[in-house]
Amino acid sequence: MKKRAFLIIMALLLIAFSSVSVSAATSNMVRLNDGAQLLTADQRQDVTDALEKASKKLKMDVLVVTVKEIPSEFPEVDDRVDRFAASLIEGKDAILFLFVDSGGEGNRDYVFARSGEAKKVFDGKIDSIEEKVISYIGNGRNDFYGAFKEFADVAGSAKDFRFGLWGAIAAIIGAIAGAIRSGGLKSELKSVYSKDEAKDYIKRGSFVLNKKYDIPTYVTIDRQRVTRSDPSGNITTVVTSSGEEIHTTHGKV
Repeated sequence: MKKRAFLIIMALLLIAFSSVSVSAATSNMVRLNDGAQLLTADQRQDVTDALEKASKKLKMDVLVVTVKEIPSEFPEVDDRVDRFAASLIEGKDAILFLFVDSGGEGNRDYVFARSGEAKKVFDGKIDSIEEKVISYIGNGRNDFYGAFKEFADVAGSAKDFRFGLWGAIAAIIGAIAGAIRSGGLKSELKSVYSKDEAKDYIKRGSFVLNKKYDIPTYVTIDRQRVTRSDPSGNITTVVTSSGEEIHTTHGKV
């Protein structure tokens, strides 16, 4: 029993530390893509450094993208800005601030998009983040440098709820307690023995088959990109062609 418990502990420790080391890595994505050229060279470097710092702290990508126009391959539909934002972070753990510098003041689009683990971390905080960041841009301020720096700072200060080292330790303690308890219960079983075949578990004459059904083994699913909004209207879910759900918060300024 002691040897078995020791082996379980060692296996869980290896899993825990491997999960911590994997989660510590972030992708090599470009943190800032200022296609609309809203920043100076020095400002771009400062924002990039802030986004890199936030990404490493959260162990996920914190990104800013600015464009003059939405690419033409995205159709002219109401949710095209959300779709474009979703395409930029699909398949990643990321939070993105997208700003579209077209349409004139008061009609320029912005999107805060979250994918993967970022949905768990940021969805409950996105209203506060939006208010703080957009305050730098609205009412004629147009302080894009301040807005992007604020986004990096508030994103980086969000608490990361991923598994982490303490979660691994808690899981190990729970597994040890469970192994000890299950071992004790097993030792109390004196009259239960395993059977070689499934039929040995059935009492003779107790099973009668009176109905049968044909259940298809394979089905074909045609996935399409769709969107839906929560009742409050603050979060839109973009379902990509791969079936991934990406949350977006869309506004104009």
